[in-house]
Amino acid sequence: MEGLLTSRNEDISLQNLSVRLWEQLIHFHVMGPMYSLFPWVGAVPNLSNLTMAICSHYDSILVSISLLGDTSDMTSNCLAQILARKTKNPPKNKTPPKQVFVSYSLHIQTATSHCS
Repeated sequence: MEGLLTSRNEDISLQNLSVRLWEQLIHFHVMGPMYSLFPWVGAVPNLSNLTMAICSHYDSILVSISLLGDTSDMTSNCLAQILARKTKNPPKNKTPPKQVFVSYSLHIQTATSHCS
């Protein structure tokens, strides 16, 4: 682990982490505004793709969309869907559902072939 930087504001929490994995330095940047979550994972500082996912209080179907980048790489989409399901509020909770924005820009062979 290279280092962990944590910052906390009233509205936004920010965490940075760098890890050496498979001879490559990988950076994690997680930003959590009040009603959303934005993890970025990459080896170089660029935003090559961006996906958004959200759960609804009124429907069990999860909504996800690729906002930027290559749509054939489903890694960002799968990660956004998984995180949106994990952060879903109970139906009786009146807070809005969390929007999850994910950017994953590693060129490592991944095992995510489908989302579950």
